[in-house]
Amino acid sequence: MIGIILAGGTGSRLSPMTIAINKHLLPIYDKPMIYYPLSNLMLAGCKKILIVSTTSGINQISALLKDGNHLGIEIEYVLQEDSDGIPSAINKCQEIVKNNEFWVTLGDNFIFGSRIQEFYSAANKSTNCSIFIKKVGNIESLGEAIIKSDKVHQFIEKPNKDTGGFAVTGLYKFNEKFFNYFQKITKSKRGETEILDILDFYLEDEELSHYIFGRGVSWIDAGTNRDLIRVSGFVKDLQDMNSALICSPEEMAITLGLTSKSKIQEYVNSNIKNTNYGKKLLDLFNNEN
Repeated sequence: MIGIILAGGTGSRLSPMTIAINKHLLPIYDKPMIYYPLSNLMLAGCKKILIVSTTSGINQISALLKDGNHLGIEIEYVLQEDSDGIPSAINKCQEIVKNNEFWVTLGDNFIFGSRIQEFYSAANKSTNCSIFIKKVGNIESLGEAIIKSDKVHQFIEKPNKDTGGFAVTGLYKFNEKFFNYFQKITKSKRGETEILDILDFYLEDEELSHYIFGRGVSWIDAGTNRDLIRVSGFVKDLQDMNSALICSPEEMAITLGLTSKSKIQEYVNSNIKNTNYGKKLLDLFNNEN
């Protein structure tokens, strides 16, 4: 399975921190932001990851993740210099994806909780487009899914209300029809292609499945200073309370059988041995013996 991480953009909401560094390399507690969506795609069964970003973003992210060999996955980089919207960024991957099903996640998506792998497994068994939604208290700045009779009735882009609703998280699984639908959409008033326009086509063709992240799953768009601090505290507290790591791609690679413990230990010793994160990884390995 192929997964796509959208890691371009200017990160203007986090400026000036993002003037000199790609947003997706900013820390969420002890790990770069991009580790979190990467871990989710690995959990969804993606063994080939495409990272879409700008020239400077690719240079920075590839210095961190390289080709993914140490994780037992394959990572490729796709250039996107413009900011034409999410569908346009995904479309740049068409030659690599071809007619295969594929996953897409926004690079600032934080998703963690119980039973997530069950959701991902169910989505992989379906040939439909799959979306993941979460009930939030304020839907105003998000994409909303209107649910009627346990089905998605319609989508609303940034509804003009500050009440609760089902937010469309930035995680999707698409089939090959995505690229046909892309040819039919036009840019919105914002000057960008909109992902909800693509979802409308799947909805119209009755090929859309939705999964609701309940109270056991946390979802945060870590694209603002406030949310970046909030999710960092959340990760720190969970890790401290449970003596565990949250969304560690190295640990995930071993758990999923993608690579060997010795290969990860070699990577840790060569790159991050003296960091708190590296020490936690080595402690996990030692505690298993």
